Amino acid sequence: MLRITIITIVVPILSACAVFPRYQPMETNCGENGVSIAYNSPLDAEFACRAIANAKEFVKQQGLDNDVAIKIQFVDRVDYTDVTDGFVHSLYGKYVAKTNVVLISSWNSDYIQNDGRKIFGTPITRALYQSIITHEVTHRLMENNSVGNLSSAAHEFWSYVSQLSTMDEATRAQILDLYPDRVFESHLEINAIHHALDPYGFGIKSYNYFLENGNGLMLSMLEGSFDVDNILQTAGMDFPTPVFESRPLCSPFAE
Repeated sequence: MLRITIITIVVPILSACAVFPRYQPMETNCGENGVSIAYNSPLDAEFACRAIANAKEFVKQQGLDNDVAIKIQFVDRVDYTDVTDGFVHSLYGKYVAKTNVVLISSWNSDYIQNDGRKIFGTPITRALYQSIITHEVTHRLMENNSVGNLSSAAHEFWSYVSQLSTMDEATRAQILDLYPDRVFESHLEINAIHHALDPYGFGIKSYNYFLENGNGLMLSMLEGSFDVDNILQTAGMDFPTPVFESRPLCSPFAE
């Protein structure tokens, strides 16, 4: 069998997250069975409940199941360790498939409120912050529907599409104006390499591609006929697989 080795992308390994040191987290279910949110700020809970509703409605519109347990843990900062350099880096949020927990850096945290924080090249606002949660919750919903068969690039494709589709029109228009004429030349560009090189650009391209080809696109990807990373692996190409650290998370939902 012909084997082609392509560029290797090192995927960061998730490390321990930072918890709120002063308070016992409160919990809410947003009035829904199967939803668990651990938070310290009521504002975080409001963001989460709206984000969950947005993500579930988007997935439902694509004809998929949105009745799945969702667990969100708000922390001071979501940290991970980069396997390439050993340094600890930080994220706005992360869905951890191993425990099915969505970790989110709190809106009121010093990390989020830092003046330099941006998303899609623009200073983070409440609307953009909520969209981050929608993005991560969509990962959880897609994992439930794909039974682990969806590649990381396809996961990101749909999480970005959900994130941008559920934004208010003014916020979305502002972002799209910053990324004019960003399109995939072919569905073959929906892969881990393009996402790693330009995550936000990948997100904009995903949204634009969805607008042009959205009808039935999600089901095609879930069937594997439209998932480039999986096609490459099936063809015998060496392709990186994300491997996350197994140490327990600092979350009341961690096993």
